[in-house]
Amino acid sequence: MPRDNIAQDLTNFSVTDEKEANVLDKEIAFRTSLAAIRSAAELLRDFPTISEEDRERFVNIVLTEEQRLEKMIPALSA
Repeated sequence: MPRDNIAQDLTNFSVTDEKEANVLDKEIAFRTSLAAIRSAAELLRDFPTISEEDRERFVNIVLTEEQRLEKMIPALSA
């Protein structure tokens, strides 16, 4: 095998690993936001008598994580 082919194969392998790692990072960030939204929503549903302060905190979590997901959407197709 010519030496140039080995170098090209190693370069392609490195790029593929980097792309896969990038996809994995995006997936983890997406799942983290979804988990935060779900947890906050379940707490709001399951504990209707929580304090107004706690209710506001959980609603803010949902809104913040939704905004985070909104910003991630364009990166998902990249």
